[in-house]
Amino acid sequence: MQSPELVTIRTRLAAEVSQHCEERGIDHDLVAELIADAPPSWWTQGDAETLASDIALLSPGISLEGVRIRISPSTGTFWNLAIVTTDRLGAFAATCSTLSDYGLSVLDARAASWTAQGLALQHLRVVPVTSPLSGEPDWPTIGLGLRAALTSTVPPEPVVNVLLDGCEIALLVNHEIPESAPDTWTVVATGPDSVGLLASITRTLTALGADILSAEVNSAEGIAHDTFTLRLSDPTGIAALRALAG
Repeated sequence: MQSPELVTIRTRLAAEVSQHCEERGIDHDLVAELIADAPPSWWTQGDAETLASDIALLSPGISLEGVRIRISPSTGTFWNLAIVTTDRLGAFAATCSTLSDYGLSVLDARAASWTAQGLALQHLRVVPVTSPLSGEPDWPTIGLGLRAALTSTVPPEPVVNVLLDGCEIALLVNHEIPESAPDTWTVVATGPDSVGLLASITRTLTALGADILSAEVNSAEGIAHDTFTLRLSDPTGIAALRALAG
């Protein structure tokens, strides 16, 4: 159960987000629906203006096969990616693997799912491993690669564990309110920050049958600290997940 203080904070934040969305001309009913169904992790991912930008990206929604990608430069050689796609098993892993294949290192990321609407939102900050001659990555080609990966109907190969050397599952716990979310798990992974690390983690979790509901990906001093909230009910997958966590 949420504390009264947390409820008050979120109520105030929701009102501010709604105000920003109204100023953008976004349908009030749709905003109210998306706010009501927002996952708990989403509320901590930015201020009211940032969250309103997320709502704008999610609305008016996308078709079953749709993908929406927004790419914008950040400081230096960094780039910000915002992706909305259908909420499906392996979506976040597909994004991370594709970016790795194109030589992009993910510096930080966050992901959240609106299961009632069947939508998933991903934010990633990436940097090219090697500087392209043009000064920026080949975004048209990368965009096509992301769209192909996120709309593919071909299931990924069942690789159970492709964790890179030095990567560890540091913590595995049930959701703090098991009666309300018995199949929800929290996983914290750490490892040397390198190209392909996030892809290896997400592919491994997806291969176990885990649906990544949210993700917080950060790195500091060459070490990645990644936290995932998963939905996983298959006993075999849960046993394998426990084994990974030691």
